[in-house]
Amino acid sequence: MRTSEHSSEPLRVLVVDDDHDAADTTARLLTICGVDARACYSGTTALDTLATFPAEVCILDMSMPELQGWEVAMLIRLELKNPPYLAALTAYSDDAHRQLIENTGFDLHLIKPIEPAKLLHELSELVKRPRGKSG
Repeated sequence: MRTSEHSSEPLRVLVVDDDHDAADTTARLLTICGVDARACYSGTTALDTLATFPAEVCILDMSMPELQGWEVAMLIRLELKNPPYLAALTAYSDDAHRQLIENTGFDLHLIKPIEPAKLLHELSELVKRPRGKSG
């Protein structure tokens, strides 16, 4: 998967989930599909990683110890000059979580479990959108 139709560079994605198996599996799947994907396991590590790995998409689990996914999203938007697209990957699909995800600047809300083909399709469509809060 490429950053755009006109680019030869692979899409860079950071997967953040305190469940190591979930983060690693998602990153491996994306890598197999031609994405430059990395996994990390906390919000703090994600912020540190983004300083050296300029991800174009950051997939965040919403429920993590230390910093929740929405808190990480807000910090990314505040601290990075050119923040990546933000995708919430969560088991929560109720109205309160949908509203929280929208209000904290996520560009995409994905529900666990997600089929690999759907994840790839959603990421492909996401990077075609203008940057910023897209809903």
